[in-house]
Amino acid sequence: MPRRAPTPFLHLYLADAVYEFRRCHRGLTWNAVPGLYVFVRCPGYRLLYIGETGSFAMRLPGHEVWPVACEQGANEIYAMPFNGTEPERRALERALIGAYTPPCNTHHVSASDEAAIDRGLWFDPFDSFDAFVRQVR
Repeated sequence: MPRRAPTPFLHLYLADAVYEFRRCHRGLTWNAVPGLYVFVRCPGYRLLYIGETGSFAMRLPGHEVWPVACEQGANEIYAMPFNGTEPERRALERALIGAYTPPCNTHHVSASDEAAIDRGLWFDPFDSFDAFVRQVR
């Protein structure tokens, strides 16, 4: 079976909302904008960590969880700019962690949640929103 390349978009569902994350190359320079990000293992598209930041440029280079996530197979980062307030951004982070229970979010996940599986993922195979990534990169 051929290996499927990572897709440019990751859509996470929460209640009636859809949050669109864009695949980003870890080695490039990040912009100093607020948002949320996801460490993903591909192939298999397993969410390993969900985080939020006031500045991608300050948070993602040298992220302390990245080596732990890499041990579990993380090889992709998806990011989403977020223009809301810091409390709104943190609330969304916690809600996504609660819904998807990524294993590297141990500070937000209870022991009973660790056995839960990923659900509600949809990956868009078309790369049609280049302006979106310019907000992050």
